[in-house]
Amino acid sequence: MFFIHTIIFTVGLQPLIEPEWAAQLHDYLRKAANKLRSPVIAVNGMSEHVHILVSLSPNISIDKLVKNLKTDSTDWIQRTLNKQLDWDEGYGAFSVGGPELESIKTFIKNQKEHHSEYSFREEYEAILTAHEIEFDPETLFD
Repeated sequence: MFFIHTIIFTVGLQPLIEPEWAAQLHDYLRKAANKLRSPVIAVNGMSEHVHILVSLSPNISIDKLVKNLKTDSTDWIQRTLNKQLDWDEGYGAFSVGGPELESIKTFIKNQKEHHSEYSFREEYEAILTAHEIEFDPETLFD
């Protein structure tokens, strides 16, 4: 199995995901990924981002999975809740496995507690650094 920790975020990191319907969004993302034969292991997030840990199907690229999840969830939110949700065109996708799989699941589950100490920007930069991905903090979310 090939596990991917995906992070999607709103345009301009706007706090568009409201607590009242965030769980519904997470459930929808789970169902949408399952339809693409990429079962969700964990999903959770905050007002401007969502973490999704999936077992990626060998029949779909990471890019196609993420694009489908963002497009489908935006359409679903507009149709079902009459809300606007604009995802940024960027995203993070990190291969994970072995002993770190459980820690990633726990990390995703505990987003609210985690973000009482760290901003999303700090979190994302730390993840990029941990995966040895170079980035420019000034243009990271442009």
